[in-house]
Amino acid sequence: MSTTGTNDTKEIDEVKDQVIELGRCYALWWYFLEKSNASRYARVERHYPDFFITTVDSLRTSFFVTAYRLFDKRTDVRSLVPLVNRLDVSDPALGAALRARIAAIEDIIEKKIKVLRHKVFAHRDRSQPPEDWFAEAGISPKEMETVVRTAQDIISTLVGAAATDGLTRELRSHEDAVRCDAHSLMQLLDQYTE
Repeated sequence: MSTTGTNDTKEIDEVKDQVIELGRCYALWWYFLEKSNASRYARVERHYPDFFITTVDSLRTSFFVTAYRLFDKRTDVRSLVPLVNRLDVSDPALGAALRARIAAIEDIIEKKIKVLRHKVFAHRDRSQPPEDWFAEAGISPKEMETVVRTAQDIISTLVGAAATDGLTRELRSHEDAVRCDAHSLMQLLDQYTE
């Protein structure tokens, strides 16, 4: 049962699906870039360069666009922020607690994710190349993971699941599944790569 009321169920479900996708994008992107996997499967990635360059770039693009969308503050969008703000009517203390969670990552969202989304992914700012925008933003994989975990915790709370069970386990299972699928694919490709 949603803590925000029955009228928000469809919106919460849609945002939950976005949170799942964010977790999958991050998990798969990190699977390909994590040092031990990158070295273990370097031969496979060299054998299929166009596929892996496109896949990694698509995952990164999806991550930044989805992360920004989930924490977009505008009231006319479906994101976590308007859902949390609606709690002021039914549960102001919970709304304040969740806003504090969002505030804890606001610098990551505003100074890194938003900048990269606007300057590299949604639009290509011509004032400098993408790699300079990445250097300027300085976002780390750990910060990206923090954004994923915060989104997961907030959506779990909004659907009424405790942070350590239910929906949180389901959300993390999607990440595990995509990593397992990637591992199986890479092992298979490795067998056929000369």
